[in-house]
Amino acid sequence: MNEKAGKQELSAHQRSEYLKLLELHNTNRIDYNVRKWETLKYFQSIVLAFIGGTIVAFTTGVDHGLFTKSFVLSTGFTAIVAVLPLIAAAAAILAIVNLRRETALLFAEEGQCFKIAKLLELDMQVPGNKRWIPGDDRLLMPKWRHSSRGVPADNTKMTFEDWVRHRSSRHRFQGISEFLFAFEMALALVSLACLLTVYIASQFNFGAPTPVL
Repeated sequence: MNEKAGKQELSAHQRSEYLKLLELHNTNRIDYNVRKWETLKYFQSIVLAFIGGTIVAFTTGVDHGLFTKSFVLSTGFTAIVAVLPLIAAAAAILAIVNLRRETALLFAEEGQCFKIAKLLELDMQVPGNKRWIPGDDRLLMPKWRHSSRGVPADNTKMTFEDWVRHRSSRHRFQGISEFLFAFEMALALVSLACLLTVYIASQFNFGAPTPVL
């Protein structure tokens, strides 16, 4: 079988259907790109609100001596306030999980766009007199032309799932977001540790003339 016979030409109807599919995947790609920012803002609001609530409640308890009141009052107050940083930490974990999922879906849709564009041979060499940038002789940008962009050099056995996983792991937005939420989760746990430390210390000192070590 020669090269021409082995090359399957697409009919006008097939090209039309593939172009519709390309439009659908590109719309989904844009949607997931917007959605990841919405997820970031949504969970940031929750995490920071509960961390802020923890700090305010903790300082209020110290200022009003709530940790040195009766055992029931101090324990109840501490238990209620302790829930706040736990919720903040849980929200940070959920944020990381959701962002990873949406990033993978984003690159899955993006990869589908690239595959269809390659199938339809949408890339072409632009004549010199029709170039928007004089030194750019191709219609599509490099990431639309080559699957090797941003992946290991030895990628001959890479599957589509491998490509999505690799691109997701190298996504700068994902890395920065995960670092941010991990830092806030650590901050929430530190505030919880401070709260419990003050509570335990106050219980040991409560009603005793000298500290009990």
